Amino acid sequence: MNRRLRTVSQVAFILLLMGCNPSPAPDTFLTGYQILVGSAVTVGPQGDSTASAVCPSGKVPVGGGYRTGDEAANIFDTAPLEVLNPGSNAGWQVRMKNANFIGPSITMTPVAVCVDRPRGYVVSVGSKNLSRAQRETLSQGCPDATVRLSGGGVATGDSQVHVGGNAVQAGGSQWDGFFRSDYTIVPANSLVRTVAICAAIPALPDVEVVQSPTASVGLISHSSLSVDCPTGKKALSGGVMAPESVGVIFDSAPKSDGSGWTASVRNPETFVTNVTLHATLRAVCGTTK
Repeated sequence: MNRRLRTVSQVAFILLLMGCNPSPAPDTFLTGYQILVGSAVTVGPQGDSTASAVCPSGKVPVGGGYRTGDEAANIFDTAPLEVLNPGSNAGWQVRMKNANFIGPSITMTPVAVCVDRPRGYVVSVGSKNLSRAQRETLSQGCPDATVRLSGGGVATGDSQVHVGGNAVQAGGSQWDGFFRSDYTIVPANSLVRTVAICAAIPALPDVEVVQSPTASVGLISHSSLSVDCPTGKKALSGGVMAPESVGVIFDSAPKSDGSGWTASVRNPETFVTNVTLHATLRAVCGTTK
């Protein structure tokens, strides 16, 4: 028996020298990184529609977004499919209203960032009722025994309840959603949700939050934002925060090669309110294997 144990130990030592560790630490990094682009939808003036990007079998979303290229795109849901459409396949769903009364249609393309499902993967959802005309930031963290894996999302289910912020906190511990109800009479309350994506893993030492310079966006104007991940890392999620008002975030998606995140935001304020928007793009970047 002792001779057999010595033989097993010798084989393990040889494998380790060859770079073949027989017992690697599980779930300490993300594998199977893939950016999935869903089918685009085209929405006419005052119309709304939903589009999804579905992850391949065995993979789950760690982030997601959309591209519209149009300032009149009102995105009021952008979150994992399991939140917005329970029982569906893993992926990312986006819902948009075309705020134009007349004029062009808008084409919206959903995007999902997918990885192999890590141990203890869970989508944590926080909710709050907004009263009429209320503005509110709703933060969501992860359950005990899990860590924030990467990204998050927001959902209102109602184009009259605007999303003016959807991003990881600067410290990286929680995901923030910033909302405004445009109702003045009815209904009395509107439900909003913020989502954090979590996993029960030992650590993710190579995950970090990077931030763009703050852009000052003047009245009835827009700005494009971009941030790059450090060399060797990929964008897992991203989003924009603009605390003074409710900006219209009409683009938010990873770069096509995963090297960073891009977004576009419009300041809808006029000379009546005279509010300059200060928008910041944050991305969660990580090493994938």
